[in-house]
Amino acid sequence: APVLPSPATGGPPGGGMTTASPGAPSRRVPANAWTLPARYFCDPAVFELEGERIHRALWNAACPLEELAEPGDYRLVEIAGDSVIVVRGDDGVGGGGGGGGGGER
Repeated sequence: APVLPSPATGGPPGGGMTTASPGAPSRRVPANAWTLPARYFCDPAVFELEGERIHRALWNAACPLEELAEPGDYRLVEIAGDSVIVVRGDDGVGGGGGGGGGGER
């Protein structure tokens, strides 16, 4: 599994700073600025880890309540690769359920 940067170190693992992609226009970057290496934005293993530790473990905003105006109104949304159905109940309260266990939170 990928190793994510530690907030205690204040930067990416192994030190250093990524400022721009090769061939990208150079920009003035403050000396104390840093960003994650590009692999954190495109690595499928990192995506899965984020889904597991963040999106599937915590509450997620699925849609504005106004989109579920009447009891029985529903929306199908995707959160971290999981399909989630959000339904306005007869009691007027929205709720979710689906692949990520949204109905259990």
